[in-house]
Amino acid sequence: MTLDEAAAYLRVSERTMRTLVVREQVTAYRVSPRGALRFKAGDLDACLEPATGPAPLTALSDPVLAELWDNDDDAVYDDI
Repeated sequence: MTLDEAAAYLRVSERTMRTLVVREQVTAYRVSPRGALRFKAGDLDACLEPATGPAPLTALSDPVLAELWDNDDDAVYDDI
C-alpha cells in the first residue's frame, strides 16, 4: 500500500503514519533507497492488535478492593 492508502486503512492522517514509522510502531518499506514508503496489510493489521498489559483491577481479583468497594457505607453509590 502507499502512504495514503495505509493512512486511510488505519483511519489516520499521513502525518500520523509518518510518525508511526519514525517511532517504529509500523514497518515501512522503500522500493528504492529514496523512494516512496510502502506498507504491507499484515504489518498494519499487527499495529491494530490490542496491546497486552496488566489485568484490570476488580473487586473479584483483589480482596482489598472488594473491602473498599463493597461495603455498607458505599451502598448508596451502587445504583448510580
